[in-house]
This record gives sequence, C-alpha cells and structure tokens, in this order.
Amino acid sequence: MLASRRNEMLETQAQLQQEVLTIAQFNPDQPKSHHELLQKRLFYKNPPTRAYFVRKVAEYITGKTWDKKAVKYALLAELNVTCTYLENQILDGKYGVRSHDAIKHNLIYTKILSGEVKQYIRQTFQGEEKHEVLELMDNVYHCNIIGEELNKFHLTDYQTFEKNQASCYCYSVELDQLVNVEELMQPLMAQSIVQQLAHQNFLRLYITRSYLVSAALFELFAKQLIHIYGNEKRDYTALIKFARHYGVMMQLINDTADFVPSRYDQKTPAKLAEDAFSDMCDRHITFPIIYYFNQASVAPRIKNFFKSHHEWMHIQGMENQFMILKELQVSKAIGKSMKTVAKLADYTKNLLDPDQRGIAELNDLLSFAYGNRYYKLLNNINAEKELNEIQKGPKPIQSRKIQISKRTTRMNRVRKRRQAS
Repeated sequence: MLASRRNEMLETQAQLQQEVLTIAQFNPDQPKSHHELLQKRLFYKNPPTRAYFVRKVAEYITGKTWDKKAVKYALLAELNVTCTYLENQILDGKYGVRSHDAIKHNLIYTKILSGEVKQYIRQTFQGEEKHEVLELMDNVYHCNIIGEELNKFHLTDYQTFEKNQASCYCYSVELDQLVNVEELMQPLMAQSIVQQLAHQNFLRLYITRSYLVSAALFELFAKQLIHIYGNEKRDYTALIKFARHYGVMMQLINDTADFVPSRYDQKTPAKLAEDAFSDMCDRHITFPIIYYFNQASVAPRIKNFFKSHHEWMHIQGMENQFMILKELQVSKAIGKSMKTVAKLADYTKNLLDPDQRGIAELNDLLSFAYGNRYYKLLNNINAEKELNEIQKGPKPIQSRKIQISKRTTRMNRVRKRRQAS
C-alpha cells in the first residue's frame, strides 16, 4: 500500500460526508432512519473503496486532483451500493434482517433512499448529463438484479454444478450482451490451477455473476468518467478493462472472506459477525468450494449439504464453521483461491501504460489481492486445532473457593520450608 493512500481515503471520506448533507436537506421534516446504513458506511473506520476508485480514475483521466463533480460521482457509487446492500440484507438474511418487520423496514428504506438519489441527481446535474447519470444508475442496478438472480437460482443448484451446465438462465441472450465472459476468463485460464478445474462451464457462470454484482459498477462508472473527462485523442480501452477485472477481483476476495468464522468478529456496516459463512448457508458455490469439489476426496457432509434442499440450521455454529474451514485448508482450496486472485491482480496491473501519470495510485488499489485482514486471519487460523478444542468441550471452571484454597496451601508449604531452613 502506498503511504499516501490512507490519508487520501480519509480525505475522500470527509468530502463524501460533506456532500451527503445535500441529500439530508431533502424532506427535512421526515425522519432519516433510512440513512442509517449510509451514515455507517460513510463514517466507518475503513473509508469506502468504491468512492476512492472513482476518485483515482477521475484523477488518472484528467491528470489533476479530483473536482466537485467527481465527488458527486463518488457519492453516487456509494449510494448505489447502499441501496443494493439494503436489498441484499433481505435476500441473504444478513444484519438480522429476518423478521417480517425488519424486512418491511428495509424495503421501505430502500424505496425512500432510491427516491432521494433520483432527486439528488435531478438537482445536481444538468441537461444531457442528468439523463446519462440516471441511466448509469439504472444500468448498474439492472446488472446487480440479474447477478443476484443467477446467484439465487443457478449458483445454488448442485445439479447445475455437477452436470457442468453452461447456463440454464432464461436471459442468456441478454447475458451475452452485458458480459464478455471469455474476456473475463482469459487471465484466469492462463493459470494452470484454473485449467485443471473440471467444471469450466459452471465457472464461467460464476464469473459472470461476479461481474454483474460487482465489476459492472466499476466498469460503468469508469466509462461515464471517461465520457465526462476524457480526451478524444486517447484510447481508454485498457482503463475500462482495468475497472472490469478489478471489480471481479474484489468480488472473489469477498467470496473467500466469507469463510472467516464468526468468532473473529469481522463485522462491517452492512453485516454482522454472525453473518459469517452466509454463502454456505445459502448454498452458494463460490471459488473456494469449486476448488474443494475438484479434488478426489470430498467430505460427504459438505457434499450432502449442497445436494440437499433442507436448510443446514446449525451451519453458523462454531463446530460446523471450523469443520468446513478445516476441509478447505487441508484441500488447499482457500490457498488456491487466494493465489488465483493474486494472479488476476498481476494481470490487471500490467494493463495500463506504466509511464502514465497516476498509474501507481491505480495499481495500488490491487494491493487488496495480495493481503487484507481476511486473508491474514484465514492464513493464521488453525482450523483443525480450533475444531479439536471445541469438540473436547469447555474446560471445567474451578470455583473461587477452590482456587483460594490451593493458593493458601502453596503459601503454607513455602512458609514451612523457610522456617525449616
């Protein structure tokens, strides 16, 4: 990580906090409960990465420090994600959004916040750009909806995985128009560990979903910034590819991070520590699981869970989490996923002209692929040892009286030895 990045991210966060006050002025008499998640994300200890990406792309294109318009685009990226998170909390049951009241509140908050976003766009942008920004937000949202549909109805279907089906998706023609999956697969297929995977068609479906729920935002915002700030004499094809692969990379990191057990309290503004292993709970077959199923020997308990349509009620218990993580560590599935992402980052890093101003800051965004707090935990956790400790059960706790009695006995022995000497 560049030494300047942390300070720049905090500065970016501060400018977003100032800009979001514009939205707070809408409907001043209305309670702002629906801003709770937005406020948490903008005031979180880790500044928002999508907004920082928008800033760095704008500065790369212009060769100057970002201006007020770029701040607005950065805020729009975070607003889009906030609305998505509110909906995904319903879909995935995250952040305690499981009860009827909690689901109802999220639905209402999403509607209100989405309306305020459109109001913000109409009051902030003028002329043709206003219509372009509204279309940009709609396109990102549309991609995410399709990606979530793939996630829920196809990437959780073990038969689709086992049969290695290319696609059973009813909008496959639209997918071809939205996603160039072969271009996305190119840097992955250059790796021998990916070439050895048996379920290549399913992998393409998984990468397609990763693009739609994550990379589409980065690519579409990059294209809009090029349209606003770009020089007609420059070719920005490499920058668009950079945004595309960076977005996929971030999603693959997120899918791997889901296997950090809840004991390690890795909560964020959008999810609780208890939401660990949520992909497993929903039977999502992600990169670590794809690698795991590619080996000859697979734990029947894990395989039967994906084949069954019955909810594994206690998957969030510590014993099950460490059992799964142990299997993924022993099979090296976690390590292979990390290695695959690092190689993807290497490829992405070489897309841009190394002599171009601002290249170091853009490439520095890729440092997440080589090390982050989730990777550090997954590398340091000894899942087998933790599992054995859990299965042994808690150590008996001695009463205070027994502890005092033992201490008094030891002290008396010491006193007698001193008197004897």
